[in-house]
Amino acid sequence: MVRWGTMRKIIDGVIYAFSAPLLSHAIAVRTFLAYTFNFIKNNKVKCQIFTAPFDVRLPRNGDLTDNKIFDVVQPDIVVVCDPSKLG
Repeated sequence: MVRWGTMRKIIDGVIYAFSAPLLSHAIAVRTFLAYTFNFIKNNKVKCQIFTAPFDVRLPRNGDLTDNKIFDVVQPDIVVVCDPSKLG
């Protein structure tokens, strides 16, 4: 059973559960997010920044068919500079 607060990843079609991160991790993510957001904004970089929960689907051989995606992760922070990668 997966409990509230448990994080999950799908790797090779298998669901892996692991415990939620510590407070120190959340503080580090917040700090990195602030620096990254400010860099993108101040330098007018044509990228978008997203935070978890945000699925990143990792296709094999470029095949984006839903039933061919076996790896799905939710990184703390995702920077996307190619709009065609969003869906």
